[in-house]
Amino acid sequence: MNTSSKPVDILIVDDVPDNLRLLSRMLNRRGYEIWTAKTGVDALDFLRVEIPELILLDVNMPGMDGYDVCRQIKADPRLHEIPVIFLSALSEPSDKLRGFDVGGVDYVTKPFHFHEVIARVETHLELYRQKQENERLRQQEKASFNRITHLKDRVLSTATHDLKNPLTSIKLSVSLLRKMLGAPDPKVTRYLEKIEFDTDRMLRLITDLLDLATVEIAGPIAPKVVNVSHFIQRTLHALADRIHDGAVQVNISAAIPDLLAIFDEEQIGHVLQNLLRNLVKYTPANGTVEIEYGLFEGQLVISATPALRPDEDPVRLENREMGNLDLGIALLQVIAEQHGGEIRRPADGSMAFNLILPYDEPPEIPLIE
Repeated sequence: MNTSSKPVDILIVDDVPDNLRLLSRMLNRRGYEIWTAKTGVDALDFLRVEIPELILLDVNMPGMDGYDVCRQIKADPRLHEIPVIFLSALSEPSDKLRGFDVGGVDYVTKPFHFHEVIARVETHLELYRQKQENERLRQQEKASFNRITHLKDRVLSTATHDLKNPLTSIKLSVSLLRKMLGAPDPKVTRYLEKIEFDTDRMLRLITDLLDLATVEIAGPIAPKVVNVSHFIQRTLHALADRIHDGAVQVNISAAIPDLLAIFDEEQIGHVLQNLLRNLVKYTPANGTVEIEYGLFEGQLVISATPALRPDEDPVRLENREMGNLDLGIALLQVIAEQHGGEIRRPADGSMAFNLILPYDEPPEIPLIE
């Protein structure tokens, strides 16, 4: 029985007046608001103005049969969610299957029984209401999430901006103190160096937080065919100041020199550039970094390690810097995971890494560089 406080609109489409009267009377007694149409054209004209919550649709009608009417209803974004129950004297399985193929949710054969029609109407109305309510809640949650995300981004942006200004001022003040003091006491020098070190660390931490917020709201992944060798060369170009001045030498080797792969070059380039920047930054002067890439167990692997002399230890950061580094690596790991990949680093804390990405065979099309 209809227990809703608001009458439910049901459209009945049938070219037989006796059927319209019988169904209307049956459903009116259950508290439903009924609309009727005698042809498919009349039904579609009505639906351009009104949107019912359920449609009872005859199959055999002159001009346009019920299947064609249902097909047009389901093609309309305004109407395609409305449940359509077919009413027909056609009882062959192929007729029923055709009704479901064009979008019907149920099929009642004539002559119909009062209790069967009521049961099916109420079942599909309840399912329709639940679906509408779920969609309403989903939209409400989406709107709430967007508001919270927007507020979080504003707070984060404001907080980091308000933090950067005083930190920049502190750095400037330390620089001015150095000039004013000339050659200060060694103890004073140590204090000034500590202030500078901790200020730089906080600035890097703030930058990482901003990057993390950017990753969370980043746009969709845009994969394309990429020449891996050229991609690595372009990434290294961003580190030219550190590499080309002779401080660090970089060697690149590959089993497949012209290997092509499919990934988002901009986002993965951000990951590789930051991983290499850390590795190059903490490689000793005149040191060497070895980069290798290739396919391993169906995955694209880009590896980078410092080439060490027998008397050298792996390149590590001092413990006091690891906190900020870990946040940066975590950020890059998030980006890699969004692409179905990962970053693996040695357990000894060294700056070597393996960037691992899923590999799909690119289509055989000309590569545009």
